[in-house]
Amino acid sequence: MVLVGLFLLGLRIWYLRQEKFQYQVGQRVRITATVRGESIKVYQKLYLVIEEIAIEIPPSISVEYGDRLAITGTLISSVVKVKSAQFGLLQPHFQVIAHQQSVLAGVYKIRQRLIQGLTRWLPVDEAALDAGILLGGTEDMSSQLKLAFRRTGLSHIVAASGYNVTVVAGWTMLLFTRWFHRRLAIILGIGSIVLYVLLAGVTAAVVRAGIMSSSAWIGQLWGREADSLWLLGLAGWVMLMVNPAYASDIGFQLSMAATAGILWFRPAGDLWTSLAAQATTIPLILHHFGSLSVIAPLANLLLLWLVPPIMQVGAIGLVIGPVNWLVWPMLKLMTTTVIWLSSWSWSSWQVGQLSWWWVGAYYLVVILIGQIAKLKFQNYNSKL
Repeated sequence: MVLVGLFLLGLRIWYLRQEKFQYQVGQRVRITATVRGESIKVYQKLYLVIEEIAIEIPPSISVEYGDRLAITGTLISSVVKVKSAQFGLLQPHFQVIAHQQSVLAGVYKIRQRLIQGLTRWLPVDEAALDAGILLGGTEDMSSQLKLAFRRTGLSHIVAASGYNVTVVAGWTMLLFTRWFHRRLAIILGIGSIVLYVLLAGVTAAVVRAGIMSSSAWIGQLWGREADSLWLLGLAGWVMLMVNPAYASDIGFQLSMAATAGILWFRPAGDLWTSLAAQATTIPLILHHFGSLSVIAPLANLLLLWLVPPIMQVGAIGLVIGPVNWLVWPMLKLMTTTVIWLSSWSWSSWQVGQLSWWWVGAYYLVVILIGQIAKLKFQNYNSKL
């Protein structure tokens, strides 16, 4: 099955590469794209070769999430690296092709209304942090707070991930099993996971977690016990088959590596889970960003315990506004502590970007250490 899956994935990538279009500076192009935020990005990412066109949507253009746009302009080069090229458009002309009233557009509007509701009861940074913990994203955070979370190694807190999906699945199953038959409760639980994935912005980490959780519930419908590592491989394979560009998506790489670390080492407790995830994402962070958060273990120890109560109380606050007053002290404690820790000069080190060879060597050593530790643990248990 693994060999067949890899063959199909390779075939899929080969097929897409046959239609790959090479951009050239000075070329006149017409791009059609769907609005997914304040800017439009057209990517071609295969075999770690990245070509990107980024176009900022001017405020004068009235568009909504899900609208289809046609943009015409001349390509200009903005950044060219060894394995990536980023382009912009000179004097782009925008034309709205169609106003889409799709499901995604409707869900996005609900997400924006929920976030706007938080700003009525909380200060700007605390509202942005609450929204990030509940739904993911840092778009409304101040630049100072974003940098602070990055320097302290706590960016994973404000990125909707497998933890969020697990909490949503647990809450909904606890609720539905009291009202409905177990089979129907599982179906409704899968539906709630899909809804949360949409609300969280369909990021790579949330999609991966959604596929894994839904697959586990589907397995229970058939009376089969799920193997988490196999589900992780299945989720990655499905995502790459649908969109091979995920292979060079940083969020996808970090999510897969963090989850693999958690499942491989099987740590107990939130802190050890976080440390295991960080241990398996360090080489990718160094490869892409060249910086290492030295203070991350301490920051996680001090603040990670706040995430579950913030999620629980904050979720109620999305519906009942005054409840947000109860979550404000925890949010304020987190923002103040993060900014304080990030102000230490040694909290983050710039060590330079690692090559993929060093990344592969790091994972090889980690796998060997993990395997040796497991064998010794098994031998110890057998002697007992």
